[in-house]
Amino acid sequence: RRRPLSPPTASFGPAAAMQGSASAPGSSEGLALATPGSSIASGGSAGGASGASGAGGIGAQAADEDLAERMPPFASLALVLLLPLFGSTSLVIVIPTADEYSHRLGGDTLFGGLMIGSVPLGAWIGIYLCQCMLRGMSFKSVLISMAAGNIVGNVLYALAGLMHFRWTLLIARFIMGLCIGFSLPGMYIGLTVGMKRRSE
Repeated sequence: RRRPLSPPTASFGPAAAMQGSASAPGSSEGLALATPGSSIASGGSAGGASGASGAGGIGAQAADEDLAERMPPFASLALVLLLPLFGSTSLVIVIPTADEYSHRLGGDTLFGGLMIGSVPLGAWIGIYLCQCMLRGMSFKSVLISMAAGNIVGNVLYALAGLMHFRWTLLIARFIMGLCIGFSLPGMYIGLTVGMKRRSE
């Protein structure tokens, strides 16, 4: 007599878990071996990124401090600051004698007022002229051009008496105002002097 085959029974509980883990040793061991390596790799990459960002932050901070402390050569800064002083002196020193000078050349009181008023008009136009010149010329070239134009205006004003032409005075004063360069010293300081040194 043959015995009937008993159906397979499923086992549950801790024994089954131990048996399942024992039956697949490679999977758990591989997982256990892979986990520390991946954590080490991720830790190394995070440390490298934090170190690079820290070094970059320190370098940027040092560069900002250098920009805040920068100063141009003393001779250049002195010449740029003397430019508006000499220009303003050449503009106002002739005011007491401008009316008499224009009368000698045949001008009236209205012409004397126009001659004095042509200076601020030329200075107003000169601000835009300097901006246009700086687009294609260096700052040094613009300064030299303004100084040369101011010299030409003063010489022309002095020679107006020999020319016996009153409109020469008006043209000369306009050139002097045009080439005074009122905006150049402020632009030079803004470009070359650091924020921490501008109050000195």
